Amino acid sequence: MIMRRRGLHRDEGGAVYAEFLIAFPPMLMMFLAMLQLALMYSARLAVRHAAYRAARAAIVVIPDDPDRHGGEPAYQVDYDSAGGGTESSFEISSGSGRLKAIRNAGSFPLLGFAPRAARIGGETSLGDAYSLGAADLFAGAAYTLGATAVTFPQAPGDMTFRETFGMREMVTTRVTYLFTCTIPIVTRKPFNMCYGPLDMLAGAPDVLIEGAVGELLPDGADPWVELGFDTYRDWLRGREEMANGLEELRFSGNPALLVPFALGGQRFVILRAEASLPLQGAEYGPKAGTGSLGGDD
Repeated sequence: MIMRRRGLHRDEGGAVYAEFLIAFPPMLMMFLAMLQLALMYSARLAVRHAAYRAARAAIVVIPDDPDRHGGEPAYQVDYDSAGGGTESSFEISSGSGRLKAIRNAGSFPLLGFAPRAARIGGETSLGDAYSLGAADLFAGAAYTLGATAVTFPQAPGDMTFRETFGMREMVTTRVTYLFTCTIPIVTRKPFNMCYGPLDMLAGAPDVLIEGAVGELLPDGADPWVELGFDTYRDWLRGREEMANGLEELRFSGNPALLVPFALGGQRFVILRAEASLPLQGAEYGPKAGTGSLGGDD
């Protein structure tokens, strides 16, 4: 029997392996991206819940009896005070006693999203990232203190912050949280779902990209280009959201606590939410004025 040698172009050996190598990486990337988006969405829901918790605490704590807050006047908060109306040689968190109480109420739902201690040293496996021990609890509490800020804007969406309040008036409470991305690969380029510390400080270069695209396309396409990049910024990049969030994070309990995590090569995204409720006023102190703190007019 004469054996005929098949040509290489007809040889189908190993076709399954080749198809697997072609199909598997995109499927893996899509799965990891969906997993990271699910975690981010869960964190966003938690931040919204934290905003409502902080608002419910604020309407009770702000007009509360000064005797319960070290003599701190009612209807006032101090973002920079060492706290509580008393002098202390060491304070791990900033803000007056009233602000600390409100911040504690808002930050509690976010403890579960804090990174583990193993991530301070840099990249870890998924198993290490989601392990839990005594050191992880301490690291999570420290991170949440530094990554959670509570502010009181003059109005919803505003970037000027109040320090004094009036009886029975509506108060908007905003919670800003620095969420740590934990899923590997998709948090980095070219996906850019999350940002490193330098990326966040420098801002996303979407404005430069928008200008380049506008130059390449016809003049009539400018409104569509602007609309597309506005959507891109709102849903994926959030450049203005990022800048505003960084400004608000300076009012967190202790921003310095974020340094070990930033130096460990972690990547982040800023999540913000706010809620408005009327103050439950009481005659513990004088009616406040309309003081404000920093920000853009």
